[in-house]
Amino acid sequence: MLKVYFSFILRILLVMAFSVGSLSASGPMDVIKSITDSTVGLFVKGNVPKTVAVMPFTGEGTDDDKKELRTTFNNHISSKKFENIKLDEVDEKIALLEKESGKKWSDFDPVYLSKKLGVDGLFYVEVISIEKVYAGVYGSLTIKVKGKLVSGEKGETVWEKEDSVAERSGGVPLSPWGAISTAVSSAMVLRESVKIALMDKLFREMAKGIPEPKVGVVRKPPVIFSVITNAQDSPFKLGSEILIAMKGQPGCVGNAEIPDVSKDIQLSEIEPGNYVGKYIVKDGDNNRGKLIKVSLFDPKSKLESFYTVPHPVELDSIPPAEVKNIKVTGLKEKVQLTWDRVDDAKDYFVQRSEAGEFVDLLVTQVPEGYDETAIVGKTYYYRIYARDTAGNPSKAVDIKFYYIKKGPTALPRDISENIIMYADGSPYIVSENTVVAKGVELTAEPGVVMEIGSGYILNINGKVRLNGDIKNPITVKGDKYKINISDGGSDAFIARYVVFEKGESLNISNSSSVFENSKVNNFTSGIVIERNGLLHANNLSLMSNGYGINLINGTVVGSIELKNNKTAISFNDGDLTKSNIKFDQNDFYIKVNKPLVLKSVELSQNLIQSIEVFIKNTDNDVSISNIIPIGKSLSELRGESVERLKIAIAKGVISESKDEVIEAIKRFESISGVNYLNNPEFFAYIYQSYGFPEKGKMFADKTDIKYREILNNYFSKDEKSRFKLQIAEMKYSAIQKTD
Repeated sequence: MLKVYFSFILRILLVMAFSVGSLSASGPMDVIKSITDSTVGLFVKGNVPKTVAVMPFTGEGTDDDKKELRTTFNNHISSKKFENIKLDEVDEKIALLEKESGKKWSDFDPVYLSKKLGVDGLFYVEVISIEKVYAGVYGSLTIKVKGKLVSGEKGETVWEKEDSVAERSGGVPLSPWGAISTAVSSAMVLRESVKIALMDKLFREMAKGIPEPKVGVVRKPPVIFSVITNAQDSPFKLGSEILIAMKGQPGCVGNAEIPDVSKDIQLSEIEPGNYVGKYIVKDGDNNRGKLIKVSLFDPKSKLESFYTVPHPVELDSIPPAEVKNIKVTGLKEKVQLTWDRVDDAKDYFVQRSEAGEFVDLLVTQVPEGYDETAIVGKTYYYRIYARDTAGNPSKAVDIKFYYIKKGPTALPRDISENIIMYADGSPYIVSENTVVAKGVELTAEPGVVMEIGSGYILNINGKVRLNGDIKNPITVKGDKYKINISDGGSDAFIARYVVFEKGESLNISNSSSVFENSKVNNFTSGIVIERNGLLHANNLSLMSNGYGINLINGTVVGSIELKNNKTAISFNDGDLTKSNIKFDQNDFYIKVNKPLVLKSVELSQNLIQSIEVFIKNTDNDVSISNIIPIGKSLSELRGESVERLKIAIAKGVISESKDEVIEAIKRFESISGVNYLNNPEFFAYIYQSYGFPEKGKMFADKTDIKYREILNNYFSKDEKSRFKLQIAEMKYSAIQKTD
């Protein structure tokens, strides 16, 4: 397939070459090629050296230019009968000589240098001029050199010649050798191919006139004259083509290797001496700074030559991570987009859609951009993805945005059509009593702030959707405002990640509401539920309110925490059995107008340490089967507390400490009331003895008949000694049993 591919390119190029050949010299594809043989003292003198070294090039041009010229020249010398030393070995010996002598190699005569390098002759080449002009796909290059071969025996010049070559190229190269740059369509590779091809042509012509030794070198490896690649277009992304073209000895087998990626990239001989091949980057291919190695194997001599491309190649098939935390902000005259920086990202692409096809908006190298053509009042969809240096794109991320002017924004008195509130339009102001009409939906997106004026009411007969999130909660604030959710049906009011501050009440009437991960703080009456209202709670917090939940008639379902409220729950009628209530410290916990039975409630650790406070501030008509995490019922906890206080009273009587007795009586009454019926004779005596005769008489009337007469006599001061004895026995018995 590869051979067919390049043969196809070759046929196109040949057709174009034929077409262009018929055009005048001034046509757009004009190609000027000239080789001027300006021979200066061209001659052959003396014996031709057999073993030679190509010295570093001198003269004009950059070090890289001279290095490439020297390599190309050496490749062409290799095709002769010379035995030429490898350039690295020559350079190593020169470096050692300069280090030992402290002089430059050019300071030494050819005879001395030849001895030190171990050769019979030296090639010296001076670059007289090199001129390069590149603009887009247009390239112009002129090279002029002067070369000579000097004998190492006598220092005589054996051969000398001066040559120049020039070429101007604009567009598609007109030779098979240019197929590589045609396939790549890269200005960089085009320049490189023009330069290498021109160097190759210059030294191929120059080498033709170089004399050779009479006896050739036996079994010389095949010659690689030059190699062109698009390595300079690195890095290469997934699916990219790395193209390689080699000019060398015909009839051989060409191969290329990209270290750590592929060792077997076949180079097909598309015409005698021209070898081409390619490698397509696959998933998982990654390397950096490696050099492509090219080889040419001669099946006849069984010898192989190697060439290392001087430009490193980089492969990167792994795309960068997708962009995160995109934020879109509507400014006065444009839309701002920001996001988190992505590692390994060279730049970012931003596209825009108006609910249709996405079109390119901008490319930026920083995680920020602006849409300066957006129109206020329109909805846009933005798509952002990162791209690394190889061009691999990340997964695209989309975000929807409604362009709205910066707030504050006044809400109309009668909300009769659907409205979406955006963070950029905040705060949304309610400055009079406002109604969300039946069939209408008011929606708030994350980060919205609503401000309701003092004493105003937001009446909701339609639907309200307050959709905050953990990073961008919604805030509803004001002073003594009311939100009435009335006759709205199922899910009339949904609040997710919403903080309600400083209102009068949130009233749910003949509607259901959802409060999820939300807070109601500093309200006078908190959440009021009536007329079969339904509250669905999921992590709802009620804090620092006059009333937390005021259940007049309805149902509460889900998890609720009540803290620092004056009255956590006020119960008139309804169902709390499907709720999971956690109490922290409140002034009063549960007030009821009729008996209330709960399966369980949870107490904070602080409240467990002062359990009598919870018992004291929960109405006696409240029954709780399980107090979490204590694992006992409210009745059990109340009974244990009463027994502890009876002991405290008895101890105070025995120690004759009236203050202790009075304090214990007060605590007892606060958690149980005066109607506690266990040991009524004990309390009859205590109340009578410590100044509460009416309460004492009430308990005496509830004692067994056997004690009643004794207590009545005691109260009338008769049979005093007998009663004291009986009381002493009772006190002892009570303390012993409880302890």
